[in-house]
Amino acid sequence: MILDNITIQKVNLYGNEYVFMPLNDFTKIKEALEDATDLANAEYIKTQLITGKEETFPSSVLDKIIDDNISPIKVFREYRGITIDELANKLKRTSKYVI
Repeated sequence: MILDNITIQKVNLYGNEYVFMPLNDFTKIKEALEDATDLANAEYIKTQLITGKEETFPSSVLDKIIDDNISPIKVFREYRGITIDELANKLKRTSKYVI
């Protein structure tokens, strides 16, 4: 375990308790905390993807927006296979308002 062999020294200064430790031990703890945070974030994203709250899309979709300077609305509409009229209907607007 990460906390095995960690050297700490407790010191009370002016009524406040402090912990001193070698920098190497502090670095081990910090890296373990960062790893645990990364793992928790990855699990959260995985859950969001599984439940459909987040989605992924191919890099080619982003390439069209950035490289080809095409409207994100148009790119995602075409990626999802939705026509202008279908999108307008979902938005309760006329198609002239939809890019």
